[in-house]
Amino acid sequence: PPKTEKYRMVTNGGICMNYLIGIDVGTSATKTVLFDENGQIKGSVSCEYPLYQPENGWAEQKAEDWRDAVLKTLKEVMEVSGVPAEEVKGIGISGQMHGLVMLDEQGEVLRPSIIWCDQRTGEGTVDPDHSESAVNWLDSSKDPLGQEA
Repeated sequence: PPKTEKYRMVTNGGICMNYLIGIDVGTSATKTVLFDENGQIKGSVSCEYPLYQPENGWAEQKAEDWRDAVLKTLKEVMEVSGVPAEEVKGIGISGQMHGLVMLDEQGEVLRPSIIWCDQRTGEGTVDPDHSESAVNWLDSSKDPLGQEA
C-alpha cells in the first residue's frame, strides 16, 4: 500500500480509509452523512422531529428532539455503513440559525426553543430573525421562564 498518512494497515492486510461525518440539524429533520476520503457517500440517515405551534405564528422545537435525532442518526449511519468508529477522523455540524435555547444555571433546558420562523417577536422588537428579539418578547410577556434564563 502507499506510504501516506491517509492509509494504514489493518490486521487482515487490507487498506482502511479515513472517514468524515457531516450532521445537519435542520428545521424539519437531522440528516447525518458519512463520507470516505474521496467524498463518496458511505451512509446517510435522517430523523424527522416535530415543529410545535402552540399559537398561530409561533414556531418552537425541543432541544431534546435535536439531541436525540443527532445521537440516533450517528448510531444508525455507523451501522448502515459498516465503518469502524475508529476510522472516523472528523465530524462537522451545521444547524438552523437563530434558535433560542434557554438554560438554567445547571444547564438544563427551560422551555422549547423559539426558532427562526417564529413570528411572535415581530412587533416592537429589534429584529424578528434574532434571538435577542425572542429574549425581549419573553421579558415582556407573561412567560415566567423569561425571568429565569
